[in-house]
Amino acid sequence: MIDMVFSNKFQSQGFTSAIYTCLSIIFGVSYVHASKRSSSYNGTTFVTNSTEAHSKSNASNLHTYNRTLVIGDVHGCTTELDRLLDAMNYNNATDSVIFVGDVINKGPHSLNALRLVRQRKFQMVLGNHEDALIHLIDRLQRFDGINLAELSLADDQNISHLGARLTRRLDRLCIAPKRAGKKMCRHELRVLLHEMHENDIEWLLSLPTYIRIEPQRAGGKAVVVVHAGMAPGVPLSAQNRSTLTRIRNILPDGTASADHHYNQSVGWPWASRWQGPEHVIFGHDARRRLQQHPFATGIDTGCVYGGNLTGMILPDWQLVTIASAAVYEPIT
Repeated sequence: MIDMVFSNKFQSQGFTSAIYTCLSIIFGVSYVHASKRSSSYNGTTFVTNSTEAHSKSNASNLHTYNRTLVIGDVHGCTTELDRLLDAMNYNNATDSVIFVGDVINKGPHSLNALRLVRQRKFQMVLGNHEDALIHLIDRLQRFDGINLAELSLADDQNISHLGARLTRRLDRLCIAPKRAGKKMCRHELRVLLHEMHENDIEWLLSLPTYIRIEPQRAGGKAVVVVHAGMAPGVPLSAQNRSTLTRIRNILPDGTASADHHYNQSVGWPWASRWQGPEHVIFGHDARRRLQQHPFATGIDTGCVYGGNLTGMILPDWQLVTIASAAVYEPIT
């Protein structure tokens, strides 16, 4: 059995990093802060109460699957994804497929990657890039009055003609250090937003923050698939959404951080401090590439940066890796 925890509601929650504070509109969490917020998409209002509880859904027909394939961060690299599924001998009749999130952005085929996962009814947890995209859609429509159809008017050379409202929103997501990289990111997001259908957005809204794989399907281990990680010492039921989608490190004072720290004097990989009881399979931290710890395995091996796309086959715990076809974006 695989349990998915999700909700179609939005919820705000603070985060220590300034970059992610502006992206922290929250939905689909299992831990709720005391606040109330309403958000809307396409005329539907989602109201979040501080008393919101867990929502669980069991994936259907999983008893017919022999294997579970967990796939690392794709970031639009659909060529490598096809090759990886072939290398894993994927069989749609006998295999369940779960993605660790971040199938979009940075790479060459974001929309194709999103639709491949959605249309083939694969499972996926919410990544920080999907989270940011939903946040952007909500902010544009609710606060800037920009209908997504208007984005089709912004041509490749002048995305800013819709005014400072759109540019400001895109800049909050496009944090590339060089102007050329920021311009490319703006264009990519505009194209993605314009070409997405209502079904694509509704699917994004339904993504869970974690998926639990029961021991009988994972070689006797209780497994949780998340995008970024878990705060050590905190039960799964109390993990908050920002942590699940953005954590990379644990700082000396015990707080979670999304920043890259490689000096032990300023922090440690969260996975090196995680003591279970669940074994966590995660992505998000491409700089560290493959991470293997007693109770956590990180499978973001930097495909979009010219590294590899990695998958895990359960219940055998077999790692399969495919080399990237190109450096689609330099790692910064």
